[in-house]
Amino acid sequence: MISGKKRSPLDILNPHRKEIELLQYHYFLGECLEEVHWSSEAQEKFQQKVPDKKGKNALRIAAHAYQLYQARGFYNLLGNKSITANALYQMTEEDFQLLLIEARKIRAEELSKFLEGSFAGAQD
Repeated sequence: MISGKKRSPLDILNPHRKEIELLQYHYFLGECLEEVHWSSEAQEKFQQKVPDKKGKNALRIAAHAYQLYQARGFYNLLGNKSITANALYQMTEEDFQLLLIEARKIRAEELSKFLEGSFAGAQD
């Protein structure tokens, strides 16, 4: 839950959201859609409830936010200061794939350092 409140994917439409909250809601939408394997039916239902192109745009951002923070770790979303929902929307698929590769690389480096530190004392 964000701020202790029950979340709804439609909360994305609130124009007064802080950027971090907006990314969290997009991530949450992506998480909900992941649970139903990004089914066409679920996406269509969402787009029917969301007017104009906003539904399609929200789905694109949700897909990017979910993939990025699954690769990088959800906790990184909370401290994010540079990635915005708009940037994720405007990013080309090629650029997003490069970002995703970099996110996975950084995550792997973090895990490697963690494991090295965790098991360093066990080898002595």
